[in-house]
Amino acid sequence: MSKKALLIEDDDMTIMCLKNFLKQEGFEAETAENGNAGIEKLKSSSFDVIMVDFNLPDMEGDKVLATIKANGGSYGKAVLMSGDDNLKGQYESKGFNFFLHKPVTKPQFKEFAAQL
Repeated sequence: MSKKALLIEDDDMTIMCLKNFLKQEGFEAETAENGNAGIEKLKSSSFDVIMVDFNLPDMEGDKVLATIKANGGSYGKAVLMSGDDNLKGQYESKGFNFFLHKPVTKPQFKEFAAQL
């Protein structure tokens, strides 16, 4: 049985790349184009990992995660994604397990996936 990932991201190119990387690492990936859509998906499904862009059109990534937790959404690990390296030092305090710098490269993703 493959692992499930939810990718909450609004950039089409990033979605395409990350879905490909996830597939190569044995994940079945679902996507949501904004925070509210991701929250809705987590009401009806559970995921082994959720990957959340910090700068979404409707809310910041930490607000997405807080809402998911408040609603009892089920996920294993949470990943914050951003091009802002200042967030790298803050991801744990925002409730995330990992940080991925965008744009995410294949070697960076493989290193991250080994930790899941």
